[in-house]
Amino acid sequence: MRTCTFLLGLAAGAVPVGSASAAIITNVIASTNMGATAEPIDRIVDGSGLSEPHSFQATHDDQSVNRWMSGLGTIAGNITFDLRGTYLLDKVAI
Repeated sequence: MRTCTFLLGLAAGAVPVGSASAAIITNVIASTNMGATAEPIDRIVDGSGLSEPHSFQATHDDQSVNRWMSGLGTIAGNITFDLRGTYLLDKVAI
């Protein structure tokens, strides 16, 4: 059984530190030590398979080419999101 212990999104609701306006964080880099069964980890930050990019209301399709899964047999590990800056996050979604 695979579990996800976090929910983090980079689609909307981010406010750069020192600023009062909301912004979409772009060019996020995801990396992991858990490998991949087929598609790269980039799939979780590039909007692949979403019905509406940069939206908390988006739905995700069921196409395997639009998702990342850890390597076979890997049940624990880390995913790191490099936001390329410091932000106060109000909402997050992956």
